[in-house]
Amino acid sequence: MPKERLKGEGTVRKRSDGRWMAEIMINKKRKSFYSTKSAQDALRKMKLYLRNLEDCVPPPEKYFGEYIENWYKLKKEPNLKIISAQTLKGIIDNHIVPRIGHYKLNELTSEIIERELLNPLKKTHSYSRVKKVYDYTNACLKYAVAERHIIYNPMLTVEKPKTANFKFKEIEILSDDEIGKFMAALDATYSTGRPMVRNAYAFAVILYSGLREGELFALRWKDYDKNKKTMLIDGNLVCAKDESGKYKMIEQSSTKTVAGQRKSPLGKKCIEALEKIREMSEHTSPDDFIVCTKDGKPMRPRSFQKSLDALSKIAGIKHLTPHMLRHTFASMLIQKGVDIKVVSELLGHASVKITYDTYVHIIKEQKIEALNKLDEL
Repeated sequence: MPKERLKGEGTVRKRSDGRWMAEIMINKKRKSFYSTKSAQDALRKMKLYLRNLEDCVPPPEKYFGEYIENWYKLKKEPNLKIISAQTLKGIIDNHIVPRIGHYKLNELTSEIIERELLNPLKKTHSYSRVKKVYDYTNACLKYAVAERHIIYNPMLTVEKPKTANFKFKEIEILSDDEIGKFMAALDATYSTGRPMVRNAYAFAVILYSGLREGELFALRWKDYDKNKKTMLIDGNLVCAKDESGKYKMIEQSSTKTVAGQRKSPLGKKCIEALEKIREMSEHTSPDDFIVCTKDGKPMRPRSFQKSLDALSKIAGIKHLTPHMLRHTFASMLIQKGVDIKVVSELLGHASVKITYDTYVHIIKEQKIEALNKLDEL
C-alpha cells in the first residue's frame, strides 16, 4: 500500500508484515509508530508522542555527563551510605561520562548506549561492574523521563547484561589441610613469647562465623554474649575518603544489607577464638572494639591484610584474604549439608539467590557426591 501523507503530520502506511506504521521527521530524524490494529491507532500513538514532546521541558544541562553528575548530587549522594556513594561516583567518572557523557541528553539512543558504553565494558570488566553501569544509567534516564526532560528512556530497548555472557572466577576456599596449617599458625610466637601476628585469632573468628571484614571491625565486647553463644551484628566499619580526600575509618550504624543486621549464633571454635582475643587484649571494656589497634582504635583493612599475609606465610599456604575465610565458612556449612537458606541467614545475604549463585559449584559437587553414595547402596 502506498504511503498516505497526512496534513503536516507525516505519513502512514501498511507494512508487508501487516502492521500499520506512522512516520514523522523530528530534528532531521525519522520516528516511527506501529499498530497491529489500524492506521488510526498508529496515528494516535504518534500524536500522543508529539503532545508529550510539546510538554517536555529540556534541562539546562547540555550534555549527559553534566546531567548524570547533577542527578548523582541531587538524588543519590544524600541517600547512600558513603561506600555505595563513592562506588557510584567512581562508575560515573570512570565509565559512563568518558564514554557517553559528550552526547546531549536527548541525543542518546539505545544503539549509542550499547555500542559505546556497555559492549566495550563487557569485554574487559566483570558482570557485576557492567550490571552497575547498566543500572545507574537506567536509573538516571528514568529520572529524566519522570522530570519531563526527555519523553522516552532509551534503556528500555537495551539488553540487560546476562551472567551467561561472562566468565566467572570460582571462589577460592581453604582445603581441610590448609585449615589445619592455618589454625596451627595462630599460636606462633617469637622466642620472647610475643605473638608473631597480632590479632591472629580475629581471622579465626571470620573462619568460624562468616563475618564480613567491616562487620568484624565494628564489633564491640558488649555485642558478644558468651553465655548465650550469640553475637549482635548491627554495624559496619568502612575505610572511605573524607571531604579532604584522605582515607579514614567511618562507623556506620547499619550493616551492608538489611539482612546483615542479625543476632548470629556462635560455634565452639568461634567462641574459643573470641576468648583468646580477650585474653591477649588490653581493651576489653563493653564499648571497646573486639578487634582493634594497640591503642584501641578501629582496625584498618590494609593493616589487617598485612597481618593475614604474615599468617599465611607462617602457615606455608596460599595468599589469603578475609573474604576467602568467609567463603570457607560457607563452604564448610554446605558440605556438612546445612540448608542453603540457613547459610544465607548466617552470612547476612540479602537473598538466598545470592548465596546459591555464589556457592553453586560447591552445591553441585555435593549433589554429585550424594549420587555417588547412592551407587554404593
